[in-house]
Amino acid sequence: MIQKLLITKNGMLIFNQRFYDCSLLLDNDLIISSYLSAIETVSKLIIGKTIRSVNLEELTIHYYKDILDDTILFILFADSDDNVKDIKKKFKEIGDHFFKEFSIFLKKFNGDVSKFQDFNNTLIHNHIVENSCYNQ
Repeated sequence: MIQKLLITKNGMLIFNQRFYDCSLLLDNDLIISSYLSAIETVSKLIIGKTIRSVNLEELTIHYYKDILDDTILFILFADSDDNVKDIKKKFKEIGDHFFKEFSIFLKKFNGDVSKFQDFNNTLIHNHIVENSCYNQ
């Protein structure tokens, strides 16, 4: 089950949303996204490839960069027992909807993240996630 989604552009947090168990994850998304983006950058420097996931005891943090724009990093928190193929499918769906909705805005991005804040409604409407903590 998807617990949280963070989206960064060049390391800057542009979207964050908790799903399903709203008490599970803390609200330090700016710090968390910066740290996780840095891990991805270090992975590319050390091995020349992006990191795919970080496994914690009950949670796995998955990374995804779409070929349409490698400045955008999707970071998804999911239950550790979730099927990796299902997670990859969700990432593809999230990326497709995100770029469809924001590709023009991303080309002219000036740091204003307010345009991204309703993306959770797109995810819910298209049945990519089951619940939004802000839409209960």
